[in-house]
Amino acid sequence: MWLTLTDPNIWALKPGTLMVHILDGDESQVINCWKCLTIAAMTALLHGYPKEAVEDFQKAANVVRRDTGSVPAWLTSRIDIAAAEAAKQTR
Repeated sequence: MWLTLTDPNIWALKPGTLMVHILDGDESQVINCWKCLTIAAMTALLHGYPKEAVEDFQKAANVVRRDTGSVPAWLTSRIDIAAAEAAKQTR
């Protein structure tokens, strides 16, 4: 709620931008949050940057593995999807 009070354009923000606003631009929070990295990766993939998406998905996988000992299957499948898209761009 505090964000809606401080930013009247909250509804215009994209998910990645909103996440950065919520975390007050603190990069150390983003790089240690696998869900945040996943949001960044999905945003990159949706905007046509699959190579960057692969990197962010892999960072997310590393963080969740570090924190829980395993990586959710849906996350590894997203890495595969992003890698396939990146391969298409290099052809």
